[in-house]
Order: sequence, then C-alpha cells, then structure tokens
Amino acid sequence: MDIEQQISKAEKGLLTAILNKDPPLLDNLFDDEYVFTGSRGETWGKEKALADFRDPDLSIQELSVSELEVSLRQDTAIVTGLAHVEGHEGNNPLTGEYRFIRTWRLSGGDSRVVSTQTSQLIPEE
Repeated sequence: MDIEQQISKAEKGLLTAILNKDPPLLDNLFDDEYVFTGSRGETWGKEKALADFRDPDLSIQELSVSELEVSLRQDTAIVTGLAHVEGHEGNNPLTGEYRFIRTWRLSGGDSRVVSTQTSQLIPEE
C-alpha cells in the first residue's frame, strides 16, 4: 500500500471514529500537538477535541466525505475534501456542508492528524 492509499484509509478510520464517538481511537489518531480551527474561527487542541467526543450533547448521525484529495510533501500529507454532516451539539445544529483541510504527520508507518480546519458552506438564497 502506498502512502496516498494509507492516508485515504486513515481518513476513513478517522470518520468512523468521529461517527462512533470513539475518544480512545481519536486519541491515537490525533497528534499531541493537534489544533482544530472551526468555521467561526475558533481554535482548540487535542484535549478539548477529545472532550467534545465524550460529551453526550454531541450527536452526529451522518458524516460523509466527497472530493477527497491527498497531496504529499516529504513527511506530511495534506488532505482536502467536502464533508456532509448531520447532527447537533445540544440545541445547536451541526448539519451542513463543510470544506476541510487536514494535515497528517507521517512518521515511519505511523500517521497522525496535526491540524484540521473547516469552513461551512452557506447556501445561496
């Protein structure tokens, strides 16, 4: 399996872990220096990301990705795509289409997510 296939497989594992709200698996996939930037510009690290997936108010019923592209740079993989999300956090809907860019650190046979940035697509009226 080449590195691009390895990252595509890791992305599928990440989506499964998110859908299943699996903090132990996410802990293994997120680098210790992980940074998330949300569509409103907010940022947080690995500990908050893991805490969010432990929160019973977070519910993701559907998560699918299209337009997935992987670009390799030495010890880094940059992944872009379009995610369709259906869910909510408490009374706040998370449903929508989100463009994302994710950076994976490649080290030997190990791959870990270093950062994720999302932007929600706003439907034109």
